[in-house]
Amino acid sequence: MEAHTSYLYDDKTVAIIGAGGIGKRLISMLSGFGPRIIAVNRSDNPVEGAEETYPISQVEKVWPQADYFVLIAPLTPETRHMVDVEAFKQMPEHAVVVNVGRGPLINTEDLVAALEAGEIAGAALDVTDPEPLPEDHPLWQDKRVVITPHIANTQRSVREKIGAHTVKVAKAFAAGDKLPTLVDPKAGY
Repeated sequence: MEAHTSYLYDDKTVAIIGAGGIGKRLISMLSGFGPRIIAVNRSDNPVEGAEETYPISQVEKVWPQADYFVLIAPLTPETRHMVDVEAFKQMPEHAVVVNVGRGPLINTEDLVAALEAGEIAGAALDVTDPEPLPEDHPLWQDKRVVITPHIANTQRSVREKIGAHTVKVAKAFAAGDKLPTLVDPKAGY
């Protein structure tokens, strides 16, 4: 028997929209499955493991290129509703949008319309806008949509890492060093 060397998703492209720390880790996790990776970040600096990197200001160039879109970007004025009617029209009809970042990255009304029009194949939403979605919202009934209750980061992961992270931040603060996870209120994250 001849060995089969093809990877499961070696003919697919995954766009990581928000290729910061979490996005880079996701790229590493996806590497074993063999997809082509496109990264989108704020800086346009190349991202290890990605074949291409675009700045968030050019995200529209990415919509026609991927099979899967994983949204991990922070919510800023620039990213609010970046996945809208125009983005959905540019995506391939077989595309799946995964939002584990912030609900308002996607214009929810436009998502419903894109699904109804067959512009995309489906969505997986760990976050929504509004959150939670009203009981009677059409996305609850759509079989092409998976909605999870804002649990992309599992309790186990949080329990394992939050203590060590808190100690790291406290030590940096006590030493007068720069905090490792400093939030910039003007940037929004």
